[in-house]
Order: sequence, then structure tokens, then C-alpha cells
Amino acid sequence: MTGHEKTDANVASISGFLAGLFALIAISMAAMWGLFLFLAKTDRPETPATPMEVRRVIPPAPRLQIGNSEDLAALRARQLQAISSYGWVDKSAGIVRIPVERAMDLVAERGLTPAKSAREAKK
Repeated sequence: MTGHEKTDANVASISGFLAGLFALIAISMAAMWGLFLFLAKTDRPETPATPMEVRRVIPPAPRLQIGNSEDLAALRARQLQAISSYGWVDKSAGIVRIPVERAMDLVAERGLTPAKSAREAKK
């Protein structure tokens, strides 16, 4: 019968190849370990390279936020105060701010009025 292998695989050759492969991997890992240890010892300077490393220098504006959650809480508190209270937007022009709930009540009572065109606003 043809089409099949007449001899068995050479177990010694396969075992030798696998042993060599594992040895090569172990040697490579040991070499990398040694390289990392060498670089860890030699790469650190004993003295600071510049005076800036000794003292803290604050960069110019704009700076990154340090307390993001506190800043966000303060912003939300200001926004909530602005939408829930009365106040002047532009006193000289007579523009005021009213609470959102009151504005919704007024729109429900009176309905929406069309905005003035640019010509009507100038008259």
C-alpha cells in the first residue's frame, strides 16, 4: 500500500530540537534579565541634571485641573443657582434672568410669541 509512512518519526531528533529550543529560550530570558539589571543600575543619575528637578516650578497658564471633582461640583452649584434664581443679565439693557420653573409656567400660561425680526428690533 502506498500513501503512508513506512518508518516511524525519529523521536531522538524531535526531542533534541525541543531541548535546543527550550535552552535557547532560557538563555534569551537570562540575557534580558541581566540587561535589565545592568540598565537599572547604570541609567540612574546620582545628581539631578538641572536645578528644575530640585525645586517645583509652576508652569504658565493654562494649567491642568488638580481637583476635577471639586471644580465640577462648584460649577454645577453655580449653574443650579443661576437657573433657580432671579438676577440681572444686563442691567443697562433691562435683561433679567428668571428661574426655569417660573419660565415654564409663563410659557404654559401665555404661549410662545414669535421673535422680533432685526427690522422690528431697530424701530
